Amino acid sequence: MISIQSFRRLLPLLFLPAFFLPSCVNSPEPGTFGEGSLVEIENLRTVIDTVGASRILYCGGNRLLVGGNQTGQVLRTVDLEAANCSRLVFRGRGPIEAIMCWDLFKVSDTEYYLCSGTADSRVLCLSYADGGFEIVDKKQFPPFMRVRSLGDNFLFLPIGRPERFLLTDKSGTEIRSVPFPSVYEEMKNNPLGNLKMQCLLEVSPEKNLIVTAGMSYPYLDIYSSDFELLAHVKGPFEDDARTCFYTLRVGTDGIMAGMTNENGAISALLLYDLEGNPVRRYNLPEPISTFDIDWKGERLFALTKNDSIVCYRMQ
Repeated sequence: MISIQSFRRLLPLLFLPAFFLPSCVNSPEPGTFGEGSLVEIENLRTVIDTVGASRILYCGGNRLLVGGNQTGQVLRTVDLEAANCSRLVFRGRGPIEAIMCWDLFKVSDTEYYLCSGTADSRVLCLSYADGGFEIVDKKQFPPFMRVRSLGDNFLFLPIGRPERFLLTDKSGTEIRSVPFPSVYEEMKNNPLGNLKMQCLLEVSPEKNLIVTAGMSYPYLDIYSSDFELLAHVKGPFEDDARTCFYTLRVGTDGIMAGMTNENGAISALLLYDLEGNPVRRYNLPEPISTFDIDWKGERLFALTKNDSIVCYRMQ
């Protein structure tokens, strides 16, 4: 018979998403990844016509945004259920304003941001309504590696400044700068630290966690919203291997990081819990260039190297 104390310890597991539950067949050792599986949802495979596609963003339902890096092909909207892909036409000023799509992120169902690159550091605010997007604002910031929203503000990984983070309001007025933590002693006072590590940045949906990972540095870091370093986790990379993190996503229950192979394509996905503990590794059936996740529906949207979008069920 299970005691009341034992039942209380087990109770939280009943409410975890299915892909977080430990498998009876494959129970990993503490500190190691279990084996996850991906099952393709075949009727949602879609070929896109965006040259140089580099980013995808899940927008809800079966709708995606696909970002490219060539003028005139900056964004595509993709309806996976209808299996069609259309050029996104902005109302008002045209997409030629964005030379490339360096990054995309979503703030709400109606508010999106497009970053045009580290060189010119432009951020375009996009408003979505009635099936269309409109450029409602354009900001120019000092060079940065990544930017995300944190509450009503912008959080940057700056380039050209010796800080790990820079917090500003949406007009660019500085609120706070945060130095590199002590684990990055060699990066302190280095104005190109974030660039050297080729850092990725994501913020949890609840805005209470900040997660970074290095595309040329083998660590994943988790910070509180007050910039306290909570976890410093080394990825499962061989010291002499040309592998690294690439693409990072954070949900309410976990962190997913892409792991590249020696050719630079993402060949596996690494699922961590919000404390940085390894949960599962998903080996991909084919190499991909980037991905996004429908955490609630437990679906993975992947952009393949031949410009197809594939949807997988995560198990």
